[in-house]
Amino acid sequence: MMREKRALRLGIVFIMAVILPSVALVVIGVRSIGREEAYVEKSLEATLQAEADRLAAQVVGELDSVLRELRGSAPLFAEPGDGGLQAPLEAWKRETPLVEVPFRLSPDFVILWPDPASELSESERLFLDQNREFLTGGMAVPFYQNIAELYTQEILRGGGIQSTQQAAQVIATDEAVRERIYAEVQEKGRMTLPRNVVPNQSAQMSPSEAEPPPSLFVSEPLRFPEITLDEPYGIVPRLIQDELHLLFWIKAEAGGFTGCSIERSVFRSRIATLLPAVPSTVRILTVLDESGRPLVGVRQDRDWSRPFAAQEISEILPGWEGAAFLADPNVIAGRAARTRSIVATLVGILFVAILAGGFVVIRGVREEIALAAKKTTFVANVSHELKTPLTSIRMFAEMLRDGRQADPAKRQSYLDIMVSESERLSRLIDNVLDFSRPEKARTYSKAELDLDELVDDTLQGIRASLERDGFALSRAVRTAAGLPVSVDAEAVKQVLLNLISNAVKYSAERRDIGVETVRDGDSAVVRVLDRGIGIAPRDARRIFREFYRVDDALASGRQGAGLGLTIASRIAQDHGGAIAYSPREGGGSCFEVRLPLQEGEASQEGEDGGRENPGGRG
Repeated sequence: MMREKRALRLGIVFIMAVILPSVALVVIGVRSIGREEAYVEKSLEATLQAEADRLAAQVVGELDSVLRELRGSAPLFAEPGDGGLQAPLEAWKRETPLVEVPFRLSPDFVILWPDPASELSESERLFLDQNREFLTGGMAVPFYQNIAELYTQEILRGGGIQSTQQAAQVIATDEAVRERIYAEVQEKGRMTLPRNVVPNQSAQMSPSEAEPPPSLFVSEPLRFPEITLDEPYGIVPRLIQDELHLLFWIKAEAGGFTGCSIERSVFRSRIATLLPAVPSTVRILTVLDESGRPLVGVRQDRDWSRPFAAQEISEILPGWEGAAFLADPNVIAGRAARTRSIVATLVGILFVAILAGGFVVIRGVREEIALAAKKTTFVANVSHELKTPLTSIRMFAEMLRDGRQADPAKRQSYLDIMVSESERLSRLIDNVLDFSRPEKARTYSKAELDLDELVDDTLQGIRASLERDGFALSRAVRTAAGLPVSVDAEAVKQVLLNLISNAVKYSAERRDIGVETVRDGDSAVVRVLDRGIGIAPRDARRIFREFYRVDDALASGRQGAGLGLTIASRIAQDHGGAIAYSPREGGGSCFEVRLPLQEGEASQEGEDGGRENPGGRG
């Protein structure tokens, strides 16, 4: 009952301390594995978004460089009249590759050059056809502005905003602010245009979420005089037949305006130089133009409207985006699968390690508890073992002292019993002392002797006692040449006595004990055989452990401290031998002690020439 309660308590501890934490670890690991693809996607998104932002900033820097270059090279004309315009403007075009068609406007927005009355080139005629009405103030065109700059004050209501870039970030991330600002944009008649791309599109994104988001740049229709009213120079973007054309202008010193249409191919080539020179196997970094197509010729077999990360560039380049694409669309799934495999393996290893460690710890605790219980039982058994022979010795000694038995035969019998019980008591004390002695403190006085003679002398000393208890003791010698060994006689005698004592304890109705000696190769073998109750296979491996008894209850009626076989096994090992147990044919047990033969005798064969059946009797 106590063992069952102890096992139940240990089981509860094992579940609470090992099983539940292990299950929690597995649950956390599984959830982590399930979210791995989202984590990898988010990590890649952050990295590629940073690259797209950096590319967009580089394009803005190049745009500023273009503006400075055109502003520094433009002829400003000290006189407002139209005399001598052609030569400076043609020189400007010749010397500045960015200049496609130069123009000159009077202070009242009259086109002075290209002169419609003179002979014009095809590009100049096309320029006038496309821009005459706009430059003279007769037509309004969409003028793009950064919503973060227009509504900085409104966004400032949220606090903590110190720059246009921060305001743009708030618009991108705060849905409430975004809805409020775009509502104000529409109230003021400005237009919001959808972007050409759907950036940061997750593989799990639904079709409704795949709609292009509104652009950060809004437009309102303005005429050229309105655009140039408060600024000294600038670039006006114009979408003509779905192509972006850029018009540079600068106010001249004497009034009026000098400007040009920017050469598209040259401008696009300069922006293209900002792209990575060496292709990456992980991502494609490019600039998408107003039509949503890459600026330079790269693979065309992908949907360019869905970059993994993108950043709008400037209000001067409406529709242009710095964009990053995954070179392999399956890279996220591949990375997630590899990581999932690693995490799953680690979780499995940790789970097994925790279970194994917990099992080892619980098993160790259980063994320690069992050992403590055995030690308690050992103390009780030793006390009982000491008390029993002492009681017999005292009882017979008192009878002899008081002269209560006059029969000489019985008096002799009492003396024999007292001597037998004293020897039994002495053996018990010797076993306890041997067990308690440290291994390094065990010393032996070895001498060369014949093992057959030692066995015979030992049996002679206990034969009378065994026969008095109803045991038949048989002796068989399976070799004629003797068994020379180098051993401590008293130690080997103790081994034999412990084995015989064990046979006595576990014998039932058939009180038959046999001892035989035999030569087996280079070993001398002593076998102790009985017809007792035998040993169950599950107990056979543990019978040589300290304190172990097949039935250690005092009520079992079998005396002993659980040390006899342990001591015998230690002594045999200390002499270079071993003890083994095997079931005896026909019932009972066979304990076999092997000791090395003395050198020079090991190769000699006995008359029987080998091992006999341990179940046989002499």
